[in-house]
Amino acid sequence: MSDAPEGDKPAAPAGPKPKTSLLVLILLLANLGSSGFAAYEGMQAVTAQHAASAAGGEHGKKGEEEGKKKEEVGPVTPLEPFIVNLNEPEATRYLKATFELEVADKEAIAELDKLKRPVRDDVLRYLSSLSVADTQGEAGKAKIQKEVVSRIDRQLGGKNRARRLFFVEFMVQ
Repeated sequence: MSDAPEGDKPAAPAGPKPKTSLLVLILLLANLGSSGFAAYEGMQAVTAQHAASAAGGEHGKKGEEEGKKKEEVGPVTPLEPFIVNLNEPEATRYLKATFELEVADKEAIAELDKLKRPVRDDVLRYLSSLSVADTQGEAGKAKIQKEVVSRIDRQLGGKNRARRLFFVEFMVQ
């Protein structure tokens, strides 16, 4: 038995607290350093962009106007849905696609209505030549958009009258 009273016992040493505190401090410093670096890089990019636009003067304004023109959407006309057999010899696979077409002007829409049959024929022939692999992924769809716009523009006489193709529905079964 002990001669010392129970209230005078020495306190037990704190176990893992110093290691935890040190770890928290290291993580805090690493976070502070990486945040500071990210802020510095972000400010450099903003400063460089500001300097470039200030140096551009009139040319910078011209570029902004051209950018706005490119962002403007021209007249858009819906195309009837396309349903085709895909070029898959071992299985019967179908593609159903519905598009909207952006054109240069309203006259192009009228011309498209006049050329409806040859345009549909050309697009149907192209779509039915695709395999399932050709229709998958963003790159495949971008290629389809580019090719369909090119074919329709050719039917409309070229001169970029057909601008962009928007997918409304795209299903492979």
